[in-house]
Amino acid sequence: MKNYCQHCLQETENPSLELIFQWGAEGGGERIYRNKEGRIISIGSSGGMLDEEEDPIITWQYQFPTIKSFWECFDRMNKNWFRLYPLFIHKEYKAFVNKQIESIAQKQNINEEWKRLINK
Repeated sequence: MKNYCQHCLQETENPSLELIFQWGAEGGGERIYRNKEGRIISIGSSGGMLDEEEDPIITWQYQFPTIKSFWECFDRMNKNWFRLYPLFIHKEYKAFVNKQIESIAQKQNINEEWKRLINK
């Protein structure tokens, strides 16, 4: 039986997790969830575009106490995150993500999909 977030109708593996953010890129991506306690859980993977020896598939799962602590890590690990392809931004987090975009918009060429999802 499939489980869906009550707010965004996105499919989730665990009914106690709510999808709040998802991005993709060639060969990888990440889903960010909020659990019932409000902690942020990041689940992602990358690799697999070439053969296993040259480009092994790497998966990860991390927990963060807040969206702010997640974003600090996300920004540090993905210096060009604004070029990634956002697939979903939960309505409760659009203002937060928009603030992150505005903080760099004058210095960087932002993927327009970020703005489209925020204004959707």
